[in-house]
Amino acid sequence: MKIKTLREKEYDLIGKVLKETGWNLQKSSRLLQIPISQLKRKINTHGMKKEASGKVFRSDKDFE
Repeated sequence: MKIKTLREKEYDLIGKVLKETGWNLQKSSRLLQIPISQLKRKINTHGMKKEASGKVFRSDKDFE
């Protein structure tokens, strides 16, 4: 069993919240209890992108 790093767990949580809120940054930041500016910075840091289907995508990971 692979233990995930804090960075991987953060990516997973942000991705799930973004998908659940339909990429509504205001709702997502409220659920995560962080400012929108910090959420945007984390999205950029993780290289997260929204696909047309609403999935969160990064070259080596995606959420269904």
